Amino acid sequence: MIAIGMMQYFDKVGIQVPKDISIVGMDNIAMSEVVRPALTTVSNNSEEFAEKAARLLFDRVLHGYEGAAREVFCDRTLVERETVLRRS
Repeated sequence: MIAIGMMQYFDKVGIQVPKDISIVGMDNIAMSEVVRPALTTVSNNSEEFAEKAARLLFDRVLHGYEGAAREVFCDRTLVERETVLRRS
């Protein structure tokens, strides 16, 4: 929603997306496809994210894990639409 709000602001002040500036959103919300220009976005696998976050939490709470912080990575996909100018 923030990226879409930025698109509206840029339109209001005469900045053209993607000619003058590129915008990439997060979460690939449904509105990304219907705004114009259609918003390029990063799609997250929410189920995978929630599952990994819950495992980390359970390790801390239920099993008393007190070790160093751990990095956990989740798959993401770039969904290319119209808000990023492609250069040849």
